[in-house]
Amino acid sequence: MLVDTWVAMFMMLVVASWLWSIVAACLKELPENLTESTSLVKIALVYLIIYIATGVFIWENFETLWVILNLLAVVAVFYAYDFTARQLVKLEQQKEVIFSEYAGSLVLLLFLPIGVWSIQPRVNKLLGTERNEESENREGIKK
Repeated sequence: MLVDTWVAMFMMLVVASWLWSIVAACLKELPENLTESTSLVKIALVYLIIYIATGVFIWENFETLWVILNLLAVVAVFYAYDFTARQLVKLEQQKEVIFSEYAGSLVLLLFLPIGVWSIQPRVNKLLGTERNEESENREGIKK
């Protein structure tokens, strides 16, 4: 049981880090009039990590409290994914977006393996990292 907890904690840390890196990069590139406060998404991501870390103890000792904290974790997960998808699509479209405009990105983010394969190339393209890597590779070949 302890190994499962450590694996879950590690995976949540990786996912939370990936989501935060997308949000931070998008907010850095967005015009000031399109940026949003990140306080709530930071709280949601930190809560998820703490929830995973303390979940076993709470489940074994306080079942009622665990149910409440579990519901909060579900809300935190959806908020973090929603915020990330919204920022990504705002950066692509350079305007405020409504739910129907970023719902596809949200669904892709929720299905992690498929979402990573689909979302990460979009992030790379938007932030120019794809071009930088290609030019570095070409320079390395020329030398």
